[in-house]
Amino acid sequence: MGNPQTEILALRALAHPLRLRLLELAAEEGSVTTSRASDRTGESSANCSFHLRLLARHGFLVPAGEGRDRRERPWRLAERPPLSDLWARLAKAPPDDGWAELMRRQLRIFDPDTLELAA
Repeated sequence: MGNPQTEILALRALAHPLRLRLLELAAEEGSVTTSRASDRTGESSANCSFHLRLLARHGFLVPAGEGRDRRERPWRLAERPPLSDLWARLAKAPPDDGWAELMRRQLRIFDPDTLELAA
């Protein structure tokens, strides 16, 4: 079972649209660097670097090898996302569980399997 405090912090890490976009880029391209993220999002490389490192700190991304410098350090999706225990608990919860239904509704924008924004 996941640590609720860790899960709360991980959820907070997802509470920024750029971070969700960076996760999408990593999922689409296999890995993402600060420079590539900056090019694809139109955000500054400093801003992308900050958000990539924050996602890594919370376990969503891991280093994907060495780059020429900090801007070229590749990041890829973690094999086991930090919220996987929470998703597993939600999947097992009965349909009439009010807490689980509330969490499903709050988290519906984030699809843990594809890391895409849900429609």
